[in-house]
Amino acid sequence: MKKTLTILAFLVFNIFSYAQNTNKIPEPNIDSMLVNINKTALTSSFLYDRVTQLANLTQFNKSNNTATIGYFEQAIQELFNASNHTKFKSLENVRKHYKIHNRLNKVEIGIINVQFQSLNINNKDKNEDALKVENQMYSKINGKPIFKNNDVLILAPLKQYAVGETINYSLNPNLWFEDSNNPIKSIAINFDTGKVYNYTKIDTTTKISFPITYLESGYKTLTFKVNFKDGTTKTTYGKLHVKLPKTSMQRMNEGAILDTIHNSTLSFPNYNETTPIAGKLEYSIYYHTLNNESEQRILLKPIVIIDGFDPLDRRKIQDDDSPLPDGDHTSLEEFMTYKDGVFDTPIIPLLRNLGYDVILVNQPTHYKNVNGVIKTIDGGADYIERNALAHVSLYSHLNATLFANNSSEELVIVGPSMGGQISRYALAYMEKNNIDHNTRLWVSIDSPHLGANIPMGIQSMIDLLAGFGGSAAAQDFYFDQLKSTAAKQQVISQHKTGQSSDYLNGGSPFFQQYYNNLNTNGLPGSNGYPQNLRRIAIVNGSITGKHLGTAGEEDFRIHGFADGFLNNVDIKVAEMNTNYMPTTGGTKQVARLWRLGKPTRTATYTNNSIYGSLDVLPGGYFNSENQIHASVMGASPDIYSFNNGISFGNLIAQAYGFQLLGITGDHFESRTNKKIHTFIPTVSALGFTNPEFNWGEYIDSNLLCSDDIPFDSFYAPKINEQHTSFTEESVNWLLAELAGNPQPINGSPNSTSEFLTGPSTLNECQTRQYIAPFVHKVNNYVWTLSGDNSGYCDWEIVSGQGNRIVTIRAGKGFGVLTCRPQNSCGTGTLFYKNLHGNEVDEDDCGPQLRISPNPNKGEDISIVLKLPPNDPCNQFRNNNEKIDFTKYKGDNLWIYDFYGNLIYKSLEIKNETIINNNLISKTGIYLIKRLDQYGKTHIGKLIKE
Repeated sequence: MKKTLTILAFLVFNIFSYAQNTNKIPEPNIDSMLVNINKTALTSSFLYDRVTQLANLTQFNKSNNTATIGYFEQAIQELFNASNHTKFKSLENVRKHYKIHNRLNKVEIGIINVQFQSLNINNKDKNEDALKVENQMYSKINGKPIFKNNDVLILAPLKQYAVGETINYSLNPNLWFEDSNNPIKSIAINFDTGKVYNYTKIDTTTKISFPITYLESGYKTLTFKVNFKDGTTKTTYGKLHVKLPKTSMQRMNEGAILDTIHNSTLSFPNYNETTPIAGKLEYSIYYHTLNNESEQRILLKPIVIIDGFDPLDRRKIQDDDSPLPDGDHTSLEEFMTYKDGVFDTPIIPLLRNLGYDVILVNQPTHYKNVNGVIKTIDGGADYIERNALAHVSLYSHLNATLFANNSSEELVIVGPSMGGQISRYALAYMEKNNIDHNTRLWVSIDSPHLGANIPMGIQSMIDLLAGFGGSAAAQDFYFDQLKSTAAKQQVISQHKTGQSSDYLNGGSPFFQQYYNNLNTNGLPGSNGYPQNLRRIAIVNGSITGKHLGTAGEEDFRIHGFADGFLNNVDIKVAEMNTNYMPTTGGTKQVARLWRLGKPTRTATYTNNSIYGSLDVLPGGYFNSENQIHASVMGASPDIYSFNNGISFGNLIAQAYGFQLLGITGDHFESRTNKKIHTFIPTVSALGFTNPEFNWGEYIDSNLLCSDDIPFDSFYAPKINEQHTSFTEESVNWLLAELAGNPQPINGSPNSTSEFLTGPSTLNECQTRQYIAPFVHKVNNYVWTLSGDNSGYCDWEIVSGQGNRIVTIRAGKGFGVLTCRPQNSCGTGTLFYKNLHGNEVDEDDCGPQLRISPNPNKGEDISIVLKLPPNDPCNQFRNNNEKIDFTKYKGDNLWIYDFYGNLIYKSLEIKNETIINNNLISKTGIYLIKRLDQYGKTHIGKLIKE
């Protein structure tokens, strides 16, 4: 890649580099710096230096020369801004000419032929520059031209992908942008079929179409050979992906009825309008199989599985339903798998073999005529209530079909992620309005019953890129996904638009309105949950309080470099980094965008949530960091399968490499990539009735009362898992439920966990503290301690019974410390710790036991235990933990003869002990052992001659 942020950025705008650190400083304004320059040579309406040159238009035809829709849109946005909005149209208005069509077999071709100018300061060799900057003003330094003349030719198909055997391309006069003294005269087009189509421009008011038939799917490179008025020619290219659709016979042979449409009979007015609009669904039925072989194509035993949050409808029911290239999408069918060792095992065939008709439901993008205006309904990110009412209509239709087929079976509804919200609202609505849902089992899978989380650092970074980087892709992502209707309804902490340092803790007005609608839906006292069925949940978040990281730590950082920028030395030209939110009450800079020569852009927030740091709480995780990292670094994220519907890939996939950062350089280097963050906290997936507590606590399922959560049972792992993923254990648990065998909450009063904090090894008679996990809703911690009590000290609990922290004294050998949390609802998991009480001998530090005088003189023996203030040899010493010898059981002084016979023992409270010389009557070697007040054994040797 060429460098567009080279000498211009380094010399002209370096006054902004490190000194400024506020989002209120505007981006550098070229026109205000040119007031002293004679601009008569500025003959073009487009001064390219007015914008961040993401599209790198000066180099396009010289290097890449292949345009996609993303590149075309970035170029139009830059040219519009480079003309100070005097030429062409804004990107929003340009899109009106091709975004209003939803037919994927129609592709408009956008054309740009423009002459533009740029300042003559963008060279590596400073001697070639025509301008210098002083006091934020340009001045001419030589006779070289002030402005450089440039031209660019871009032709691009204005779809990322198309579907159909025949694709209808067209040259639309509304998408022909030309401002040049050398206009286009004719175009020869090869649509990647080998055949050339010639077009001679007579006028720019007639739309010309080219129906092109393809024989196979894949990326298509369109070749445009353009003839200009002066007789010169130039060749450029465009690129899109074309997929051939499956035939009806192919779909039927796969055992599923595809592309079945259900138009809702119920309408919903959104929060800002009064005109009710009905939703629309598409679904596929994978009919039950007979003897694991043939399908019986009649609906008898339905299990309905619902798509979740999916802006722009990128996730289809089957892979082949998606217009996206292979590898650029997931499907509902792919979601229904689990890992069997290293292999993916599909769940749908298991269900079909059990006699189920598996119905996969998608909420597609559709179009409605509202008072004469065509309105686009992004079903995958639409109002949850509207989608829910469409499901009410669908369930009624399915039940009518069952009745007609003489089936007595009831529905099973499975709602992953936002699908759990849609089905919860739909089923509760049916009960509230006396509509028989005929459902026996509702399965919520990692659904945000209390809200979801996208890190504030990620939200803020995208907003900084959109607001200051000039990236059309970042702007689209911010508004199409982060600010989509369904995202605003479910994301707990939401960024305020406009590079603000504030955020909406507890959700936007949409969040509050939605959860009010949800919780007041259904039968009285139901809190919006269906009642006349069995309710179970599978959650992906840890139930043992396992966090995903450390609050406030850096989770993402990338540096961008220009190679050989200055004196052939690489120089850093950009940096972006984010941090997890801090702990409750903490303040942290969570996002930072630095570009050489531009004001540093940051976002700093105080965490006012009582829940803790949402980014690292126990919960089903998502890989936002890794997606952005992969997009910037040009790699592939390593977490796939069913996701939360947010896809960062388009940020760069539609552009050219460094476009996301608002700079152009030569390479990026990764510094930090934590890859994942909490998306659905465990507490949210379980829908706690009273969630006003720290969501990072250990949740003991045995201590939950019947009114703590709205589910009859649930499955949750000990460690966090990918959002909406299955394991062999969770699938087996679900299959047992489907078979009509109610399963207990995974975990039982007999379950155990080595989860106590404290040392495993102690010195005999030493005291130590141990801490149990903070378990939600516990009012009593019951401790036990057992072990060998034949030594100098017994294993005993000194203090703390009933509390989280207990103090014990060690005996000898092995001991076991256990703790069971309790409350009025039950007895929790048994926490334990295996302990060992050691006897420690003297080491090379020297004995602390002094024996004097010489017993040969017939005097009494003085045994003195001397301890320095800080004994470097005593690893067990703790000045706050001493043995109280007034309450000590047993002895602490022993004397042995040469043969190992114990000849004296006693309990000595003072450090100095006097032993009568007559006690040691024989000559020889004697061993003296003494236990000090810290529990350490000291050994001394006595020789009587």
